[in-house]
Amino acid sequence: MKSASGIEWLEWLRYVVNLVGPNHVAIGTDILIDATDGVWWRAVTGRLYREVSQGMTNETHNIDGFMRQTDFPSVAASMVKRGYDEGAIGKITGGNLARVDAQVWGAGQ
Repeated sequence: MKSASGIEWLEWLRYVVNLVGPNHVAIGTDILIDATDGVWWRAVTGRLYREVSQGMTNETHNIDGFMRQTDFPSVAASMVKRGYDEGAIGKITGGNLARVDAQVWGAGQ
């Protein structure tokens, strides 16, 4: 099993956005390497949740070119090149997640 390339991931993103629309797509933080550089994945996710991880490792569950929070600007630039507008990029890269969090957790109350 290999990790997805950035191009493969962007194709998947296009598929999902076309399927459900940009108001319902968000980038989950579980695709990023955590501050422990994968120690958490190896110690917890891969060991305790084998049925979920299905043989993936910290190295294979990440996306080449989109492994850390600092990669968000280049991902957003790639989205611009593929025709996403600023509003859709904002929603997908954090706005939708913040909106749903506020709805679920009652932020600001």
